[in-house]
Amino acid sequence: MFQRFYGCSALLLALVTLQMIASAQVQRSFVSPGFEQPDISLPPFSSGTYILADESQIPGWNTNAGDNLIEIWETGFGGFTSLAGTQFAEINATQPAGLSQDFCFLGGETVDYSFWHRGRDGIDSIRLLINGSEFTRMGSGNAAWTNYTGSFGIGGSGAFELRFESLFTVGGPASGNFLDEVRIATPLDAFVELDGISFSDLENSGGNIPVLLISGDITASKTVDVIASGGTASGASDYSLSATVTIPPGNYDGTTAMAIPINLTVTNDAAAEGNEDIILNLANPSAGITFMSTSVCGMAGNTSAVYTIIDDETLIYDTLPQRQFINQPLLHDREIAGIKVYPNPFAELTTIRILPGPISGTLEVWDMLGRMRKSVVLEKQEEIQLLKGQLCAGQYLLRVRDENGIGSFERIIIND
Repeated sequence: MFQRFYGCSALLLALVTLQMIASAQVQRSFVSPGFEQPDISLPPFSSGTYILADESQIPGWNTNAGDNLIEIWETGFGGFTSLAGTQFAEINATQPAGLSQDFCFLGGETVDYSFWHRGRDGIDSIRLLINGSEFTRMGSGNAAWTNYTGSFGIGGSGAFELRFESLFTVGGPASGNFLDEVRIATPLDAFVELDGISFSDLENSGGNIPVLLISGDITASKTVDVIASGGTASGASDYSLSATVTIPPGNYDGTTAMAIPINLTVTNDAAAEGNEDIILNLANPSAGITFMSTSVCGMAGNTSAVYTIIDDETLIYDTLPQRQFINQPLLHDREIAGIKVYPNPFAELTTIRILPGPISGTLEVWDMLGRMRKSVVLEKQEEIQLLKGQLCAGQYLLRVRDENGIGSFERIIIND
């Protein structure tokens, strides 16, 4: 049995690098500024009063409390109503502590802040710390919410922690210091970038389209242009692209959950024309938009990307001795008669059964960029085991061909 294999160490390195970068977010505004997330009236909390939750359950907010607990109240509980929305926080959950969020600020920016504070059993007091240094302190009674505003300048770009820390509470160390509606009063420029530098999909799927990652508070609609600046694909026949992307108002956290898709559509045709690519570039941002990384503070954003249209006709038929199937579409995402793969997806090993019986020919594994990654000669076999080996996690196209070049196809998925 002859086996040919092409490794993917360089590809794997690129994927690992991108995943590591994508695991962090750059923050330009307060996340959940009114402590409205999660909704504590719903499962798993279902509280009509208040909750003590681990900081991991409260989006955006961190605590320096030794037990990592953050306390959220529902409006009306204990006779206290929230300033806005239906929830607010108590800084002294079970002990004196502070609530904080981390930001990326640019040199030369001025940060205007605004927050509302209220005592619980009398006049409670807190202080605002910037990167651990006290900036200001204040105290508020329990009769009403008090608004505090201010500003500070940024000398050099970098990461900054803003922490609201307890100083004193009338009711003792385990209660007091209500906080609500914590915001950067004058929104900073939102950071925008593409979510990667390389994308691809089969022509008849046309998926895996790039999206815009956004970090920041956008109070009025903004626009960014996505321009096709080159590549081998033709805008007249292979794809359509509407350049202007509108970003609606919202408090964006830099994650794919809040990403905005670009207006790219791939045209599915029956022509065997090989893989083609589109070079995409971001341009012409509205005022209030800056092209910067949403994952690494201070790094330039991804403003260019390549989208590869994988020609399914060429991928399947360009190695057949006769091109009798050139106009048939690729069958995928479902079981294809002639091959059974189990389990699928798999992590290390899967079994391939060829129906209706033993054949001689070849078994090939192709990646989504149209490259053959593995080839095995079949000698009157109907079942073969496929090892992951050095194949990267991802989607592949499995092809089994008999001695006459007639083949069947199946999509397989390899997990980490």
